[in-house]
Amino acid sequence: MPQKLAPLASTHSGAPLDDLVPDVLRTLIAVLRMCGLSGAQLRAGVDEAIADTEGISTADGPALLGGRQRECMEVMCAWRRDKEFLGSDGLPADLPVDGPRQSFERLCRRAAVKTSPSDLLRTLIDFGAVRQLSSGCVQAATPTFLLGEPKIRHLVASDGVLKQLAGFAKTIEFNTRQAFEGGRPRFERACTVVVAAELLPVFERIVRERGQTFIDVLDEWLERHGGEASTSGSYVEIGAGAYFLHLGNIEIK
Repeated sequence: MPQKLAPLASTHSGAPLDDLVPDVLRTLIAVLRMCGLSGAQLRAGVDEAIADTEGISTADGPALLGGRQRECMEVMCAWRRDKEFLGSDGLPADLPVDGPRQSFERLCRRAAVKTSPSDLLRTLIDFGAVRQLSSGCVQAATPTFLLGEPKIRHLVASDGVLKQLAGFAKTIEFNTRQAFEGGRPRFERACTVVVAAELLPVFERIVRERGQTFIDVLDEWLERHGGEASTSGSYVEIGAGAYFLHLGNIEIK
């Protein structure tokens, strides 16, 4: 099994990291400037942040999934959502690579991807989202498609993570700008409260289960309308997310 996915990046279309990184930074800096921070404060803050993260753990290599990321996510979502591909425990079942029923090939057809099942499987295995068993069957190895299986390698879908950051930051930037321009902000809600640490796993389970249902409903709607032609000839990329917020430990005296 290859140790890094980086060499595959050249075969996929998509924005390179050199384009995504400035976009994320520009958006975050724009929000901070609108909050009243000066250029000097921001430069000092950036320098301090870079210094503080020098020893942080990093991915084994830049796993760039590019144009295949959406298809990979569609396959993994269908695997978790469609009862035909679930086991008796309600989790993604181990699948033979090909076959007319409950196979990875059929899963790809169900997800309506254009990339061949064999090429998509290789991408998923290289990334660590799927592992191939000695029986020849394939097994889902990670619940999130932005991170590979941590037990084998430390792989992160770098372009996917940056696009997620950019999307969330752009929502904050848009809504902050509307506060000055008098426009209508986009939907954005979050709730936090201090609770006993013992309740953390309970809350995580609630967010995971209900958040997955919320995203599945939106994903199905987007898929139904994704192929519709625009009467105006204009198109936009839209989506929504559900996040578990952990703002840190609190000491109550």
